[in-house]
Amino acid sequence: MATTEIRGIKVLKKGGVEISYVYHDTITYDNQEHEIPRERKEKIFADPKGTFFDSLNILRAHLLAITEMPTKITIDGKYLKSRTGVNDPTLERYRVNEVIISGDLEDEAVVIKGLRKNSRGKEVAFKTEKTNLYNESEYQFSGNLQEDVQSLKDEAEALLGGNFTPSGFQMQLQLN
Repeated sequence: MATTEIRGIKVLKKGGVEISYVYHDTITYDNQEHEIPRERKEKIFADPKGTFFDSLNILRAHLLAITEMPTKITIDGKYLKSRTGVNDPTLERYRVNEVIISGDLEDEAVVIKGLRKNSRGKEVAFKTEKTNLYNESEYQFSGNLQEDVQSLKDEAEALLGGNFTPSGFQMQLQLN
């Protein structure tokens, strides 16, 4: 049985999303099953359906909390659980543009890359250090982070499964 393991999600500059993943295929030869991992990247130039960008936007609060970026809001467990960060206007100048996932299920870690728009309108890149999930001594909201990363991975798997609107990003690229 084949399985997919999401390893990265990147928002492309000209529209679309690139999803990096490992596809574990199981083949049988000599009466034995063997798993063959294959690394792949898929670029999807289409509008994701559902809550893909909401799942990406909720990670802004984690990005700011982990990097200790000063904000006008208090980012705590209650704020993260409420998913307020999805549409919080105080976070508009920040965006997550890449999430890199490493390790296995028991020892998974994440790096979140983002951009901050400065007062001159220029975007400045910044990122978190590698943050282990399930480790509250490293990051006190790691449980929330794990849930939010899993939500994004589920959305990415839905995209890989064809859950998107073909007219969106493709049409935008054709007009440019």
